Amino acid sequence: MNGDNNITKVLIAHITEDKKAAEKLQEQLLVIGGPRLQCLLWEENKQNRLENLRDKICETDILLLLVASAVIDDEDWSWLQRSLTMSCTMENGHVSRIVLHNKALTPPSYIKAIEYHSFKSEINEINEFLRHFFGSTDFTRDQKELNQRFTQNTYLDDLSKTISSLFQETQPPLPVKEEIYLKAITLIVENPDGLTRENLPQRIRVQAKTPKSLEIFDMIDTRPRSNDNWTWKEIVNNLPSDSNQGWVRELEESIYLAHDGRRESSVVQWTFQSSDGILFRPILYRMENGRDGSERFTVLFVKHISEGWVNKAPNIQLATLLTALILGARLQWEVCANYLPQLDTWQRRGTEAIQKGLRQVKVSFENIEEDAKIREQAEAPGQKNKDRLRDSFDSENERQTIENNMLEQDLHKQTLCNADQQDNIDEVKVALIELARLNRIVTIMVARQYLKLLNDNYS
Repeated sequence: MNGDNNITKVLIAHITEDKKAAEKLQEQLLVIGGPRLQCLLWEENKQNRLENLRDKICETDILLLLVASAVIDDEDWSWLQRSLTMSCTMENGHVSRIVLHNKALTPPSYIKAIEYHSFKSEINEINEFLRHFFGSTDFTRDQKELNQRFTQNTYLDDLSKTISSLFQETQPPLPVKEEIYLKAITLIVENPDGLTRENLPQRIRVQAKTPKSLEIFDMIDTRPRSNDNWTWKEIVNNLPSDSNQGWVRELEESIYLAHDGRRESSVVQWTFQSSDGILFRPILYRMENGRDGSERFTVLFVKHISEGWVNKAPNIQLATLLTALILGARLQWEVCANYLPQLDTWQRRGTEAIQKGLRQVKVSFENIEEDAKIREQAEAPGQKNKDRLRDSFDSENERQTIENNMLEQDLHKQTLCNADQQDNIDEVKVALIELARLNRIVTIMVARQYLKLLNDNYS
């Protein structure tokens, strides 16, 4: 309890998402309370940790916890519970505790067990809150009413409506949400300090964001006995030894760059085949800072259009052409357009730079080739990508053009496969230039045929 009995000190604590609502609530309370009311804000976030709240509570009479959002997660409820518990143990005397929450929410049982005043965002309950706050000593205890006359004024009803409007309306659930996020996990780094590319796999815990998401790795969502979360390293170690793990390396790099502040989200170009034969593409959807100082990365697993097998695709040609567009774009932007401008720089820097650069060319190209093999096996076992692509065109002239183009590309691709063994960087330069030209011809043909088939299938 503060020492000045003429002033009532109120602390409005809120999460970051409710900052605007808290500021408007503070403004409305101060207008009615006048000079006898001191109203401060405290925002709970990563920089303003919970333990800093203790000093603020020591100086206040009323702790008002505001929950204006229509949806909050378990972490936010946990913060509310810790805040209320902390106020119960203060040595400064009695602190009144108020939870003003969205009518769409129901506080969990572990919060209900703590003594506090609770008001929902319905107008009649906001009205009751204001009557107690300004017209009684229920919250201020031995102090005088803040503004008894206000509670007898018709303006009370208007203010109740104004404050009620600060709370978010409940958003109806999207009917396709479960399909969109069919498989999703949260990767949690509890202590991000000192995180490196090397120690990242051991320090990540894996939490299934949607039930049975880890089935794509042939694993249950938690350890069978302890019910603890798996580590990312355990997930990776459980992958078949002969499976492609390029997607793992790319996803881990995306996570590290997000942690380092250089990337917010990304689509992993590699695909992988799940334990039941379905092709998935991982997407680093977003990164969030946990209130406990952790970093949380949401990863979605999106099915390839063919859903792993061509017979499940809307059309065998559509699935084939879409794969060709994806792989063609990767060849252009990850290899040809990426490395061609760098060749002259490597030459000026000398032998060591050339050797290092050509190794990068080789690895980048082989990554795409490996992705192509995975798609070939998962989409249509027993059929070659080249044959499927050729047969996706209608006229014999188009088919012959595709076949000749693929044969010519193979010659230059062989140069890239051996790029790290090349003595003459000019051979790699010619291969990149020719591949860019040939790939452009095919990509344009594929795009036109894809649009044609798309129109036919949607007409």
